[in-house]
Amino acid sequence: MKHFSILATIAISLIAVLSCTKDDADNISLATKSIVVDQCSTSSFTANITGHFVEVDKADLALGKRGLFYCLKTADAEKLFNSWLEGNDNPGCMMLDRVTVESETMRCTLTGLYPDTEYNYCLYLQKKDGTREISAVSSFRTLPFNPDISEVAFNGIQCFLAFAEGRIVINVKDATNCETGIIVSGQNDCNINNSTAYSCNIEDDDMVRARISDLESSKDYYCRLYVKYLVSSGQSEYVYGPEKVFRTKDFQQMAVDLGLPSGLLWATCNVGAENPEDYGDYYAWGETETYYEPGYAQVKEDVIWKPGKSAGYDWSSYWYCDDGKHDRLTKYCTNSNLGFSGFTDNKTVLDPDDDAAHVRWGGGWRMPTVEELDELNNPDYCTWTWTTLNGVKGYSVTSKMSGYTDRSIFLPAAGNRSGTNLYDCGDSGDYGASSLHTSWSSSAKDFVFGSDYHRTSWNGRCNGHSVRPVYQ
Repeated sequence: MKHFSILATIAISLIAVLSCTKDDADNISLATKSIVVDQCSTSSFTANITGHFVEVDKADLALGKRGLFYCLKTADAEKLFNSWLEGNDNPGCMMLDRVTVESETMRCTLTGLYPDTEYNYCLYLQKKDGTREISAVSSFRTLPFNPDISEVAFNGIQCFLAFAEGRIVINVKDATNCETGIIVSGQNDCNINNSTAYSCNIEDDDMVRARISDLESSKDYYCRLYVKYLVSSGQSEYVYGPEKVFRTKDFQQMAVDLGLPSGLLWATCNVGAENPEDYGDYYAWGETETYYEPGYAQVKEDVIWKPGKSAGYDWSSYWYCDDGKHDRLTKYCTNSNLGFSGFTDNKTVLDPDDDAAHVRWGGGWRMPTVEELDELNNPDYCTWTWTTLNGVKGYSVTSKMSGYTDRSIFLPAAGNRSGTNLYDCGDSGDYGASSLHTSWSSSAKDFVFGSDYHRTSWNGRCNGHSVRPVYQ
């Protein structure tokens, strides 16, 4: 796609050069032949113009004023330019004085132009003695604006949010003059007036990506990509991609009330999983992205690691330490000997923005605290049974609370990740808590289990663990 963009840009530029024309110099009696327009190339929002000076004193180039006048093409354009020659410092047209002069060549770049619009322009020079000259008047037309916009795709739809992405291909010269993003609405035929807009920049792969939040459970939403651009002073136009409908998940099917004293609801599956027995994704403590490409609802050994993340779950890649060292923490630290340059913030529970369950599922979903995991593990409240669900080993956790004994959740034995390796998959589980290990800040609390044990514990923050959301 990048090669296409480059070739398209070259082709458009060649066409654009031909779109600039030079009017008859005799039409302006005061035009000088000391300034000559050489070339003009355009995009939808910009024009690049070059010209040169003929037998002009270098002192006049160095000490005088030079630049470019331009305006929308009208019958009065020549009159406006000529009025400057006659001493009018505000001739009623636009003036560009930020130009580059190399030797006797002048280069001008006009920005903020309107697509598919014709302009008049001329180069000017005011010499050090105050005398003024302009080139012959020329004209150019900017290119029409026709971005290539794809349909929206979704990388994760939950009860209260969705991760949306799509491709927008725009001429490189035009990209900085546009706003791009994704809109979402509860009604079809969505547009900027009936939607919520998520502005997001085009990334290196021509993709725009947005986390669409504050959605309602079990509801249809309509979504499309958009490009916003200026067509006239103070007025904007929008170009939209194809509309795509999606439906959020049903909260009632995602949350289980076990009747626990805290009133906490437990999710039916892990973050990154579609079914209770799916292992889902693995997250380092305080991180909200995985180190491998998405789409691994069930564990795969042939994981495709993300570019630049080859170290996997390791201190060298961990977000909240300096120089890849466990004793140079930059967030969540209660021990000055473990913080970068003695840093401490005494934060012991993850902020929502660092909570993988909240970031990936939205709404009131979050990771459980160590106390909430202890509540789930309390033998007075729940029965833990090592079992198999659809061929996957793990624990069935069934409520013992009056009126709730028919309710349970399944925790698959998804193992854990360290570096690029997966350990003990099918034999044990390691579920993250939102609580820091306060006496040793390089670690965080978690919940571990095997066929003959289940208990709260602690693990290095950089290691990858499963995340089971809770809601309250």
